[in-house]
Amino acid sequence: MFSKEPIHLEAWVESNVGGNRLNEYQVVHHEKDEDGYPYTECFLETIDETFTIKIKMNDVALFQKHEWYSKCRVDGLRIPCSIWKYKPINTFGTLKERKDGKVYESKLKFASLATTDEEEQVTIGGDYLKKLGTIRIDIQFGEWIPVSSTHKGYLASPISGVVHEKVKKIPFVIQGSDPIITADQEHVKHEFYPSKEGMKYYRFIFNYRPRPVLELMGVIQDVSAAPLTDSGKKREHEVDPGSNETSRKEKKIKVKTEKRGRQSKAL
Repeated sequence: MFSKEPIHLEAWVESNVGGNRLNEYQVVHHEKDEDGYPYTECFLETIDETFTIKIKMNDVALFQKHEWYSKCRVDGLRIPCSIWKYKPINTFGTLKERKDGKVYESKLKFASLATTDEEEQVTIGGDYLKKLGTIRIDIQFGEWIPVSSTHKGYLASPISGVVHEKVKKIPFVIQGSDPIITADQEHVKHEFYPSKEGMKYYRFIFNYRPRPVLELMGVIQDVSAAPLTDSGKKREHEVDPGSNETSRKEKKIKVKTEKRGRQSKAL
């Protein structure tokens, strides 16, 4: 999806098998969120293959004018590669975690959490559920300054656990796949200092769900619903602020649990 003009940013998720971009639905541009970022969000249709998250600055002259910071979080977990320099495309494709004294690097893959109706078996709940099912990319520009200390990069433990089956938040997560042992290297630590104009430049949010869930939610109305293609051109389901369509921020989309006629659908 593209940022709102005149900002020249693009973000997408693509399969590691074939490089096709994942389908996006209900792309909406917002002026600002509660943190002060202008942002664009959409629903994203998940796949069974591993995938990579990418952002691109389409204005090369603007990209070369500044140094950039791109923080990507999946389900609240930070993904490496926040320093965005030299190339106008930045890629997020792996998780790093430490197990038994070794560092493993894994590709990103969509998964689902186990559910239960037994309260004592629930291990994930509360505000943490709000972070599940989301990919968020924050973009700033300013200056990167190397400091004397070193660090070993960002390590994260993929989310696992059990949620209550009655929670409204559908328990989909991103986990690691195809792990390999990688060197536990130290890197020169850099501190980022955003400029006044670049402090809250832009944000992208992908709300990812499997296709059956998107259909149940009414995000995909029928099999002929046209997602955004690789060209990024707008289709009928893309919404701009100021249009006659009600934004998703004003109209809450709820998962319908009641039966429709003779049919019933289950997650």
